[in-house]
Amino acid sequence: MYLWLARTQRQVDEFLQSTSEPVSRSEYTNLHFHLAMLGAVDLVGRVFNRPDALSNAAREHVFPTPARLESLWTSLREQFEHFQKERQWGPDKTAKSADFVAHLTTTLGYGSLRRR
Repeated sequence: MYLWLARTQRQVDEFLQSTSEPVSRSEYTNLHFHLAMLGAVDLVGRVFNRPDALSNAAREHVFPTPARLESLWTSLREQFEHFQKERQWGPDKTAKSADFVAHLTTTLGYGSLRRR
């Protein structure tokens, strides 16, 4: 499982380094883990709180495709910008916020772990 997670993060990092539109250092720092999370959540189809939800993907060596990462990246950037403007927060505060993660996964249709 952990090897699969490391490989997925590497795939995400390579994707971000090869995008046609350059990714700023700040954007990379603030969003690369969010993109990896979205890739994993997208494979499962919903948010999850136990790593064993990824056991099938890990066992079968299934990773997010570059085309899917591109789509998720576009959505992530849009939601990141929207959330910052709505809350009037800076990028660092937004990226570290559990509220942003809940907003992101809910808005993209994966549900949320947050209990209100």
